[in-house]
Amino acid sequence: MTDFFRELARERLLVIIRGTDPEAAIAAGRTLIGSGIRFLEVSLVTTDALRVISELARLASDDAVIGAGTVLTHDDVDRAADAGARFMVTPAVTESVAESVARGIPVLAGALTPTEVLTAMDLGATAAQAFPGRPRRPLLPARVARPTARRAVRPGGRSRHRTRRRLPRGRRRRGRSGQSPGRGCRSWR
Repeated sequence: MTDFFRELARERLLVIIRGTDPEAAIAAGRTLIGSGIRFLEVSLVTTDALRVISELARLASDDAVIGAGTVLTHDDVDRAADAGARFMVTPAVTESVAESVARGIPVLAGALTPTEVLTAMDLGATAAQAFPGRPRRPLLPARVARPTARRAVRPGGRSRHRTRRRLPRGRRRRGRSGQSPGRGCRSWR
């Protein structure tokens, strides 16, 4: 699903919806879609997440892509896909990565160690992302991905200033989320 990754890298922003009020989550998603945000992830820890995914998928134009986050099991993949999720995000390398790949669904696999990054990519993940967002070594997946010509993104809690300080000189692409949508998530490639 390299088209998914290319589109995400071009768009540079993936918004995560997570909360305890499904009506508020749907309203937030509707507002984001109406504002032109193309990539929305609804975390499965959201109360009634499958209904939120289903409703947003119904409301979204063909241009908007609704996905599921915190996807851990085969059953999570089944239920999220049935609800209308078009991509999956995992917090770790779990059985959901292989299941998503088998179904042809793009998957961003959470990884922290070099073993996790390479395992996720070997399983066919669209990209590996640093998880948690503030790891001890924040660029580890990118460091592993670069020499192996793999894809990695690093979301989570970095300001533009801190991200720039951590990039090798001359690197302009970065993954970022946290304080404000700003430039959002970009590929390391």
